[in-house]
Amino acid sequence: MRKDSIRFIYINNKRKITREYLAWLNMKQRCLNTKRPSYKNYGGRGIKIHWSWKYSFENFLKNMGTCPEGYSIERKNNNGNYCSNNCIWINRTKQQNNTRMNTYYKYNKKIMTLTQWCKYLKIPRTTLWNRIYRAKMSFEKAIITKPKLGRNYVQCIEAACGLRDYENNS
Repeated sequence: MRKDSIRFIYINNKRKITREYLAWLNMKQRCLNTKRPSYKNYGGRGIKIHWSWKYSFENFLKNMGTCPEGYSIERKNNNGNYCSNNCIWINRTKQQNNTRMNTYYKYNKKIMTLTQWCKYLKIPRTTLWNRIYRAKMSFEKAIITKPKLGRNYVQCIEAACGLRDYENNS
């Protein structure tokens, strides 16, 4: 197999870079290129690339395997290095939960991010975020507060359910 064939794919006779090769190049840029804006969050924090991956895309690909559509490389331990026992392919939603910028909330012995709580409680993220950050509610109060139904919302619900005849109230 030619080295070129694992780095590029051909679609309609046009050479396109593979997801795996692009992930490898970007990983190296984040950790090694001091001129990149992302360097401070990776190489600048001491995140390293295992020697077998640093100089060999083939070793990286052998350890990581093919990248599924919609996935990207993830370090399981956010403070750990890029190496075979710390990296996996993961989708964007799951990857968003493994970042230093997340705030975790604890309630009833469960600890989750805001987005995870919203999904679990079936509350729109904007609603919960506004309660916590704009209305300055505690997390517990924010998740147990019943939604306020605005006048227009109530009128729409009444009309949809046939509880109000708009023609007679015009």
